[in-house]
Formats: sequence, C-alpha cells, structure tokens
Amino acid sequence: MAESHSIESPVEKIKSLILEYPKLALPVGVLAALIGLATIFKTLIDGFMWASQWGAFGVLLVIGGSIGVLWISMWWINRVLRPRPKIIPFPKPYFSKSPTVQWEYDEPEDTYVTYEVLVTSHNPEIIHPPIPVPNRMFYAEIRDVYGTMDIAVNALSNGKVLRASQAFQAEIYRNALQRIGRTGKLCVAVHADPGEKVFCFYGNGNWQGFDIDLAHQIARELEQDPEIQKPLHVEFQFYPWPEVIGAPRKFEVDFAIASMSISQKRSESEHIIFSEPYAESSLGIVAAKSSFGDGVGTAIDLHRLQGKTVAYHKATTAANFVEKVKENGQYEDIRFHMADNNHELRELLQNSSVQAVLYDYHRAYAFLEPGMFVRYLEHDIPVAPDRYGITFAMISTRLREKVNAILTAHRKDLGVKLEELVHNQIAQSESE
Repeated sequence: MAESHSIESPVEKIKSLILEYPKLALPVGVLAALIGLATIFKTLIDGFMWASQWGAFGVLLVIGGSIGVLWISMWWINRVLRPRPKIIPFPKPYFSKSPTVQWEYDEPEDTYVTYEVLVTSHNPEIIHPPIPVPNRMFYAEIRDVYGTMDIAVNALSNGKVLRASQAFQAEIYRNALQRIGRTGKLCVAVHADPGEKVFCFYGNGNWQGFDIDLAHQIARELEQDPEIQKPLHVEFQFYPWPEVIGAPRKFEVDFAIASMSISQKRSESEHIIFSEPYAESSLGIVAAKSSFGDGVGTAIDLHRLQGKTVAYHKATTAANFVEKVKENGQYEDIRFHMADNNHELRELLQNSSVQAVLYDYHRAYAFLEPGMFVRYLEHDIPVAPDRYGITFAMISTRLREKVNAILTAHRKDLGVKLEELVHNQIAQSESE
C-alpha cells in the first residue's frame, strides 16, 4: 500500500506562517484584502455579463456574493491580526507540587475576556477538563496533573474562543521519586575523568567504575520500594566538573554521583542537598618521584612541600585547605598555584611547572604517569576528612531519604570496595 500524505492547503500554510511569525500578519492581511477587493471587482465585471441574463435577480446574486467574499476576508484578517495568549513555558522537565501556568495577553479594551487552560496528557487514558480562569488573571494552578502533556490557553469572549495560544509540551512531576515510579527510569548525573579508571570510565564497550556500580545498586534496591515496584532502567548523563554538583537542580537527573565532598557551602551555592556520606577520603599528593628523592614512604608530610610549587583545583575542597595553610604562617615557603580545571593541573605536572598537585587522595591517581607517585598528605591543619555524598534537588527530599537508607545499610562495604579499587589502580600505575 502506498504511503498516504496529507496535503496542506496554501491557506493553511499562510496561517501557520503567521502564527509562527506574528509580525507578518499585517502585510499578509493587507495583501489578502487587496486580493479580495480585486476578486470582488473581477466578480462584479464578469458576473454582470452572465447575471444580466437573469435580470435583477442575477445582479443581486453577484452583489451579495461579492459582499460575502469581502466579509469573510475582513473576518479572517481581523482574526489573524488579533493578539494571541503567549504562555511562559516551564523548564523541561519540571518538578513542582503545585505547578502554575502563566501567560501574557493584550486584552482588547472593548471586550470582556476570560480564559481556559487546556491540559492534554500524552496518556490517552487520562482526561483533564478545561480550567476556567477569570478576567485579568493570567495564571492558573494545575493540580494532580503529572507526566508528559501539552498545555494551551484560550482567550474567551462570551464563551467563544477569541484566540488560542500555541501549545507547549511539558513534563511535570511532584518530585524525582514520582518521575522514577511513573517512567521506570532512573536518571543519574556522573562525571568521567579521562585519566580515571576507578570511579567512572569507559572500557570493554561500556561505562563502568565505582559510580556506575553504585547507581545500579541504588536502582536495584529502589525497584523493591512500595512506591515504585517495577524494573528500573538507569540512564547516565555526563557533566563536566564542577557542573555535575548542581546538575539535579535542573531536574534533568534524579541525583548526581561523582565522589563529591559534602559541603554546606556547596549546598547553598548550588541550591542542592547532599545525601548521607557513603565514603571518606583524605587529601593526597601526586608528584614526580624525582622531586622528592628516595624514602617517600606511604605519606608525604606537609613540611616536605616547603620550597616547592604545588597546584590545586579552584573548585575542590583542596582550595579550602590551601586557604587554611596560608593562614597558618609556618608554611610560607610553599608556593601554591590555583588551576581552573583538571586538564590544566595535568599539564602543569607533566611539563614540570609544578612539583606536586594537591588533590583528593581517591582521585589523585587520575594524574599518575610513569615516574610519579600518589601518597596521603600528613599535616597538622585542623580540617575534617572529605566525606563523599550524592546530590539531589532540594524538592527531592523523599528520594533522598530512600537513598540514605540504602547508603547507610551498605556504607562499610562501599568504603572497603572503594579503597580496594583505588589501591589496586595506584599499584598498577606505579608499576608501569
């Protein structure tokens, strides 16, 4: 059977073009009026030639038909020129317990205008009645409406539609937990470091690592939750550092896993909330063996950095540590260099612009190359060890509670697994 195609009429094409580009309405309207008048005159001239055979009835028929064509043309022009409601779209997707549709509309001064909000769910089994809105009220709260839907607004006069807005597609849920339960999909933000082979890396044809395994473990246990009770597909979205920290606040992901240190400052600046900690890490040093000679041991004391240039990432907890070191006063001979990103840190170390990089111990091995080592940093600066946490949007408190329960139940095993992965990778890198 041949594939059928719907043919859009020239009038429909012109109408669609005007709806998309309202500024074309006036010139197109004027052109349509001129064509309409030309048609009327042509009709009158041609009409009288054959209408004259019918006498007075024929003349009246031609005049009436011409007036009808003119009236229809003016009605269509007036309708096209009339402004239409313009909806302020939601971000997609959008989390809200009480989503509110807002729009703009230039109400005619001589017309009493009311509105109705039309919500059309993509699930054909769900029917939402129109939501009436009074005059001069340009917003409406839509309750118990969740999932993927199309939203439009009609401007009404005496119950008849004056103008209709363009529909926009929205995806609305109360929170991440509801989206997971309805879609059967767990969206997780992760960060992949090119030099990393423990937390998140690509190998053997798929993404793997501690962060990937942790996301799948959380998904398996959420599948058994009474509010979900369905298989979950895990979808990973990749973000650069430090954007991955605040990724959940955009509602595109349910949470983010990237060995992020729990910090009140980060919570406030990124507008997110952290889970309970699932692992701890101290600061570490990655450096060329030639910079420290023999007898390095299992740790580097902060005093051994005197007289050396040490780089650090401006968006990690190492930056806070550096500030405290500078305030201490007894380490004035350490020259600190702030880097904007990991790529810059790696280049500084490779070309010997710095003698060491100060970084989170569990991730410091990502900078390892032949002739380098990673060691714990021993110091007397009063700082607590970094505690890794998962970030959530502030509205996703219920999902956070469930994930917290999972992390608490497996915290010891997660810590042991992470230590083994890191030590194995360091041993492998140093032996190469």
